[in-house]
Amino acid sequence: KLFCMDAHGLFTVPPRTNPDALYIYGVLACGSWLAVYLANPGIVNAETFQDMKALYPYDQVIFVSGKNCPTCKQPKLPRTKHDSLIGACIARYDHFCGWTGNAIGLYNTNRFCLFLLVHLTMLIHGSALCAEIVYARMLSLIDGGYTYIPTNERITRMSIVIAFSAEPTLCLFLFVLILTALVVGGFLFFHVSLVSSNITTSESAKWSPINKACADYLKEHGRSYGSMLQQLAEKEALETATPLQHVPPFHA
Repeated sequence: KLFCMDAHGLFTVPPRTNPDALYIYGVLACGSWLAVYLANPGIVNAETFQDMKALYPYDQVIFVSGKNCPTCKQPKLPRTKHDSLIGACIARYDHFCGWTGNAIGLYNTNRFCLFLLVHLTMLIHGSALCAEIVYARMLSLIDGGYTYIPTNERITRMSIVIAFSAEPTLCLFLFVLILTALVVGGFLFFHVSLVSSNITTSESAKWSPINKACADYLKEHGRSYGSMLQQLAEKEALETATPLQHVPPFHA
């Protein structure tokens, strides 16, 4: 035995939460999943092409006019990307989510964030319940005057090793819940920051090497961002043999 007194009946500590919360969480989890799974992510086809075309302009950097989707064979609109799993171009394409079985795009990004929020809330609540049960178990051992036999250590509320020895399954489950909550929370924070910046995961990956090249240029030449853009505009005008229109000065 790990403890020098009989611990019979001490490890069943009922969690102090309303059982109805399980049904509420079940409805919210399934409902948020279905909301993402069943939603049209923003499919671009013959019926929706004109409406999608008016949404975003070409930036002529990562979204260049005059190109066709190699799969759909239709003009490639700004902020669209072909998803092979969906079999169509998706407006404001972010990524394909294997958990929801659908692409995340123009019409279901907000639902996807809600899906993450619901599951993050469940994970936090579950972690709190597991921590409460383990903590109550430790209090029961303290109140009963138990001693940890392997080290003859007096049990305290902060004895991590003793807590794991008393409730190994719950402690392991608590660790998994906390780790998963951190991952889901970080993913939710990442997507909220993208939405607030009006950019997608796909676009962020495309802009990353461009931003790095700009940063390297500034570091090497010590010039402002505006002067660099001015030079690129002049170079493009010369290469295309078109008269350069007046470009307003940029300032860093």
